[in-house]
This record gives sequence, C-alpha cells and structure tokens, in this order.
Amino acid sequence: MTTQEVVSKSADGLVCIQLDVHIWSGRRHLDKTDLIHANKEFEKLPEKDLANLGSVKICDPDKIKEFQSLKNRAETILKRAGLPILGSIGVPMSKFPEVWQALTDLQIQYANLAAAFVASFEAGVAEWKLKHLMAHPEWERLFRDLPTPEHVGGRLSFAFHSYRISAPVAEDSNPSLNGHYEKQMGGLKGELLNEVATEATAFVESLFTSDNGVSKQRDFVTPKTLGPLRRAANKLDAFSFIDPEIGPLAGFLQDLLQDLPDEGRIDGQKLISLASIARLMMDRSSIKKLCAVATNGWSASDGVSGEIVSGDSTEVTDVSGDQEPPTVDATQAVEATSSQADTTASDVVVTQSSKAISVPSGAAESMDESSLCALL
Repeated sequence: MTTQEVVSKSADGLVCIQLDVHIWSGRRHLDKTDLIHANKEFEKLPEKDLANLGSVKICDPDKIKEFQSLKNRAETILKRAGLPILGSIGVPMSKFPEVWQALTDLQIQYANLAAAFVASFEAGVAEWKLKHLMAHPEWERLFRDLPTPEHVGGRLSFAFHSYRISAPVAEDSNPSLNGHYEKQMGGLKGELLNEVATEATAFVESLFTSDNGVSKQRDFVTPKTLGPLRRAANKLDAFSFIDPEIGPLAGFLQDLLQDLPDEGRIDGQKLISLASIARLMMDRSSIKKLCAVATNGWSASDGVSGEIVSGDSTEVTDVSGDQEPPTVDATQAVEATSSQADTTASDVVVTQSSKAISVPSGAAESMDESSLCALL
C-alpha cells in the first residue's frame, strides 16, 4: 500500500474528536496588600507585574477534583479508542457511536455536578472559611473579593467537538500544499505501533514481582493481568483499516487471548506464549515483522511464541512437556523494558512446538520477512 493510499484510507475511516473542558481553579490570586496586612515586611516584595505572589484556596479543593476526575475519564476514553492526530484524537468510525455516547454521558454528569456546585457555592465557601479562620482569624482578609456563584458557573463547562478531515487541496492542483497533512496522516501507523509497544511493555513489567528488593518472575497470571494485551489487540483491530498488515496481527492476538480461561490461573505453555509475544511486541520494528508474518498466514493455532532474553547464547532450549520455562533475569528484563526492548542489546528466541531457536544479538533487527517466517 502506498503512502497516499494509507493517507486516504486513514482519513476516510476516522472521526476526530476534540475535548473542550474548562474547570474553575477554586483559587484567588494573592495581592501584595493581602500579605502586607499580615506582615509589614512584605512591603519589600516586588509588584505583581514582576512576580507571581501565589494564590489562596477559597473553597474545598476536593470539590474541584470531582470535575478533574470527569475530565480524566473523558481523556481515558479517547486515548483507549483513538490515536492523536492534528491536535485532536482520531477515532475509528466503528468506535465513534460508542465514544460519542460515553462522552455525552460524562457531559451530563459534569453539567449536574456543576449545577450542584454553583447552588451550594456560597455555603461551601463559608464552611471552608470558618474552618481556617477559627485557628487563624487574622487570615480574614484572604477571603475578600470572592467571585459570585454566577461567575464560577461560567468557568465550568464540558464540551467535545467531532469532525471529519480531508486534504487542504485537491491532489492534482498543488500537492505540495498537502505535505504537512500527509505527514500527519501517514504517521498514524507509527502512533499505533507506539501504543501497542507501550501496552506490551506494561504486560511484561507485570510478570515480575518484588520480594525483599529482589525481582522474581511470576509463575502464573490471572485474566485481569491481560488488560494491556487486550487493549493492544482491540486497538490494532480498530485501526486495521489504515494498513492491510495490521488486521492479521490483531486477529492473531484476539485468537490467542480468546483461547485463555476467563478465571483462574494462566500458567505453563500459555504463559510462555503470552510472555514471548509480548516481549516481541515491545519494539516497533519487531511489531512490523510480526505484522508481516501474520499476514503470511501465521495464526494462534500454530503454537508460536517468542522470548527476549539477554546474552549471546545460540543454545537450543527444550521447553517440551512439563519442564519449567527458561529463567529470565528480572533486572535484564526491566532494562530491556525501559529501552523498548532494543533488539540490538537482546536476543530473540522464537519457539515452535517444543523447541526454542535462539537468534544472536542484533540479528533480529537485520532479519528480513522471509527469514522470520522461516524461523516461525
């Protein structure tokens, strides 16, 4: 698929959503006169056009946090459903109705919360003021010039804007004018792979526990632990329209996860497969190779897994039967995680059936698609 085809398909399949949420700070800026009233020494302070003298909280900050919580939930919904594009979040058309409904529900909650906050604003400020003036009556001046409930209500709003995008000009009129747009749209796949790598890294990190300062690899995980991999699979599936190689990898991951139990322990060969695939997905270049291999017919039923380990070993490790999986040093695994599992500093071991084939350091990066297919 050409870059222009990727750009065209990406734009056709996306709805851009931009949050527009405003939250009142719950504070009033301090004036120099406020401080001088408490202590004459503050007369030496610079004027407010030179220095910011700070602010004073005039209501319970926990009340303000409730608005921020709703905003955070809206941002999480968009992050999980879409990818950043042109200053907004691009959401696949297939996900738009679901996202629109979720944001609309939050908008209603925000409006109700704002109405209740404004209605009780004066009483809330009086309670907050009394709480602090009982111990420090000299702070009375800090509560002067308070805003009205109407003013505060005007500072609280929750909106979101959805729109479609297209190139600024027709392709045949002046293509150079579309350069920035095409660069942004063409970068969607890179953003997608970055998010998948981040989720894979989160899963690999969850495979280790700390016992008295020593990191140890877990013997099993539970379905709840699979959250990062499920999010990665869903994100790949939702954005499969931007590149024909994305869909097969999404299908592979979904099949792999679907075969796992909904409750209880996940261990043994199933855990080995999950850990191996996740480690391969911690690096963008490795994900691209996995996409290519999946496109060539690789499926979860093939029983393929991969594992990133350290060192330059070329040993073939038997992992058949009930034998425990190879031990992975926790410190090295975390170091690999922090560097996005750079394959130049690690080996990739790809297992099929009961054997593990070790690929020397740096070799995975230089392997072409056909070589990786041959290993798998």
